[in-house]
Amino acid sequence: MASPQVGGLPRQCGTDTRGDAALLAGMVGNLVDNAVVHNGDGGWMRLTAARDDDAVRLAVEAGGPVLDQQEVDELALPFRRLGGDRTGSGSGTGLGLSIVAAIAADAVT
Repeated sequence: MASPQVGGLPRQCGTDTRGDAALLAGMVGNLVDNAVVHNGDGGWMRLTAARDDDAVRLAVEAGGPVLDQQEVDELALPFRRLGGDRTGSGSGTGLGLSIVAAIAADAVT
């Protein structure tokens, strides 16, 4: 029997999670968009999902500038953006990653 498909790709065993499909898709989309916007020319991006006890851990890594944990924590707050070297075109409100954090928190409760 063939593996189930998700978006045309084979689904990996053990990476299922529960939650609102639209919210989870928006969360992943926001993380990928940020990784693309803040990546360097010719950069790379890696998405991984793995089971972590009773949850699924999603990691989005990219070849852009490395952030320390304080900067990551700051970006999870509403209307927060880092300095001009990280804001690209100046578009955006600084809400995306705070929404991602809220969706992720809701998915584990």
